[in-house]
Amino acid sequence: MMRAPFIRCVGMVAFLCLAAACTGMRSIRAPRFGSLKAGKRDYGIDHGITLIRATNGMRIALMQDTRTNLVGVDARYLVGAAEDPPGRAGMAHLVEHLLFTVRAEAGGPTIADELSDTALFHNAWTNSDETHYTAMGLADQLTKLVAIEGRRMQVTCDQLDEATFERERDIVLAEDTWRHTGHETLHDELVATLWGKKHPYGHRVSSREIAQATREEACAFIAAHYTPDRAILVLTGNFRDDTAFKAVIAAFGKLTRRSTAGRTPLEPAVLIGDTSTHTADIDEATAFIFFNAPSWGTSEWTQHTLLAAMLRTELYALNEQEEWITHSSVTQFGGVRAPLLTAVVSVSDPARLDEAVEKVFAAAATLVNERKDVSEPARARLRTSLVSTYDAFEGAGSWIADFPQYSNYNGFFVEELTALDRTTLVEVAMYANAALDRTHSHVARVLPSGKQALTTRAEVPARRREHDLQPWRAPVDPSEANRPLDTSVSRVESKVETVMLRNGMRVLLAHDPRSPLVDARLVFPYGSAEDPLGRPGLAQLTAHLLANDTARLYRRDDAERINFARELGTQLDTSVGERATVFTARGVATFADWHLWRLFWLLDAGIFPDDDVAAFRKSLRASHGKKEEDAEARSLETLRVRLFGAGHPYAQPGPGTKDLLKISISELEAFRERYYRANGATLIVSGGFDVAVMKRTLEELFGEWDGEAPPPPVTVPPSRPETGPNWAAVIDEDATQVSVKIGFSTASDPIRDAAARQVLRAMLEDRVRVVREGLGASYSVSVDYLGGTGGGALLVTSDLEQDRSGKALVALVNELVAVRTRAGTLTEDFVRARRRALSRALADSAGASVLADELETAAKMSLPLSFFDAQAAEIAATTPDAVAAAAAADLSKERMVVVISGPRGAVNATLAATGQRPELIEQLVMDR
Repeated sequence: MMRAPFIRCVGMVAFLCLAAACTGMRSIRAPRFGSLKAGKRDYGIDHGITLIRATNGMRIALMQDTRTNLVGVDARYLVGAAEDPPGRAGMAHLVEHLLFTVRAEAGGPTIADELSDTALFHNAWTNSDETHYTAMGLADQLTKLVAIEGRRMQVTCDQLDEATFERERDIVLAEDTWRHTGHETLHDELVATLWGKKHPYGHRVSSREIAQATREEACAFIAAHYTPDRAILVLTGNFRDDTAFKAVIAAFGKLTRRSTAGRTPLEPAVLIGDTSTHTADIDEATAFIFFNAPSWGTSEWTQHTLLAAMLRTELYALNEQEEWITHSSVTQFGGVRAPLLTAVVSVSDPARLDEAVEKVFAAAATLVNERKDVSEPARARLRTSLVSTYDAFEGAGSWIADFPQYSNYNGFFVEELTALDRTTLVEVAMYANAALDRTHSHVARVLPSGKQALTTRAEVPARRREHDLQPWRAPVDPSEANRPLDTSVSRVESKVETVMLRNGMRVLLAHDPRSPLVDARLVFPYGSAEDPLGRPGLAQLTAHLLANDTARLYRRDDAERINFARELGTQLDTSVGERATVFTARGVATFADWHLWRLFWLLDAGIFPDDDVAAFRKSLRASHGKKEEDAEARSLETLRVRLFGAGHPYAQPGPGTKDLLKISISELEAFRERYYRANGATLIVSGGFDVAVMKRTLEELFGEWDGEAPPPPVTVPPSRPETGPNWAAVIDEDATQVSVKIGFSTASDPIRDAAARQVLRAMLEDRVRVVREGLGASYSVSVDYLGGTGGGALLVTSDLEQDRSGKALVALVNELVAVRTRAGTLTEDFVRARRRALSRALADSAGASVLADELETAAKMSLPLSFFDAQAAEIAATTPDAVAAAAAADLSKERMVVVISGPRGAVNATLAATGQRPELIEQLVMDR
């Protein structure tokens, strides 16, 4: 990589050169800016959202986005856990689940079935303030998705039978147990301390109280709260207004019912400057310092957000300065309508916890002064975060619904941006002086119990009855398997221009004039596979610790431009995989060229600062000696060894503390010099930018790098799986469920057989629904392809209820066997799976980062840019025989590994149900 010529910096040149040698920097030189100009620039953004109030009280928001071929349908109900009836904490969450299970007619599909058949993705959540349903599908499914949401609002009690109610209630109770950890127990204690158990925020979203809930109570809750005047409907994506209006009128136009229950009034927590002490299953003594915060969407929210960002910066500096402070952060506690600003600090010595609290208060006190050095970068980062959220299609329905629910303005995020820009430091200082008042705070001191952190200990109650159902599947024409699929939907054409710099760097320019974001990524085709023997983690650490040299002296004009660039809010990220290292710079598109410069400056003149390396080693030493191994880690290690063979790189555990502490700055610099080169690298620039300006900037910055040929990549040896089937057990007496991982070492080709693999995966996903939707024995079951150049695996994972784990595991294995042995004749399964796989391949989301993700994948895997379009066509033409061949290659009994984790009794019972003899299974006891 060619460096700029040495330019004399201001003062003490000899001293600075000496310092540079200590940090691994090879020379002191002026930064190269090319023709970049600093200065204020206007950014004009129109949110493009239409907000309508229907005559029945429902609020409707529409945001069109023609950059995607998808639509999103989100329904927000103004009811949450705060509205749970007395003695029935968890009712709102239970109702959320129940409203997926109702059927329009006996034997017909449930709402969840219809969504699974129509949408590419659907989900829901409940918190203290809201219940939100979301679905995303191809654009031609808009009318059907809206109709499904309309039926959800029209649910009556006669559509919910007693057996379905009891089954879903048991599932919700099991989910609550599965999620319950020592941290949840601590959360309950803190909530009770801060608000009291009778406050609407005084209980969790789920609780054991619903074990006594009745169907009639759930129906009454639905009737009182699920009405148009309590709903916000958000439609996003590629649709025509007339089509959207017709769909909404047809689904909701005749609904005139009104809510019979108001919102539960909320009062903020009363904080009087006192302290409470707690004990929990945590690793280190930790203090939570609580301050009242304004509701989201109020006039004070912008000042509060800036204050929180500045406090986060101050606490990060405190963490860096003090060896005994091991962690610090700033977060939010409580619901949206009455939140608490929470500063968190952990210490290695419990005797110094109170001292840490005093330092937090001292750091908070400094924020009442004008701190431009802290506030402006924080303001810029918040600006970038806002723009990034707006630019992404996925998830838009949620943040759009926040505004009509919580704010009194219709400017949406544009108004947030405006408020962010006009808020002064004086206003933030005045707000901080009042908000961070110690006499209106609460300190919760939490001491370690001595038990392992994050273990789950709640007992799973016995279920009242068995719930075995046959999952509904959409009827299809089996003859469709014999012909290619036609589709009226196509992927959105993305114009990507390829530019080759003279030094061998490939540049992919994906210009999106609508995007207010720019996302630039530099992909080097080297990663963890290049870690030298005895130095695992070197590639990861090199990328993670590379930083800009901000401490040295610069010429005044250079320093001014550097400070200007640092205050633009560029988000810098790194990721390291087996075959690639990626550096990312993301920011507001108005300053696209400057965000690219930040990426260039990092890679061209970045160093490994002594302070950063020391801070990283401090965090390593703080965690050294703690029990790092848990049942999940042991299960994965056992699985990897059997899938890839002992000694294979994929079977090795990740780098440990001792490994990382051995790595020196000189080794980091050597790795960077060897592998971070222009020749063979790919630079991706996606989003809104001036194409001519960007091309000139690219040539002026990256075009000057040396084009020296890159080293050849390291060859990863092929996997050597053990002959199976192999079964293993990991004993974890703290577990409340039985964790199952079924892996197969794959033999199909991940690129050549990609289409058949995707159809096979969709077929397996449909078959294993029997465990979640049929038996009701699991919260979820996943099917994924994993691996790299040295081999791959197909992995099926699930957490099973102990009392049904044996039956559920037998069902899982039987479904896998059925697909392996009969994939070519399961024609209806094939038809449904190919449709699903094709819809996924066609799905083309919007946003600068989404397109950058796709281009990054192509660069890392050396794929042509047309690969994803071609894959959709290949899936449409895939045959049952091709899928049967993939099933035979990837579900081989001889390459199957099953790892079961849980309490000894439950593991033995699960194994016995499968016909395995527990005494012959290798049991890896966690505590030995």
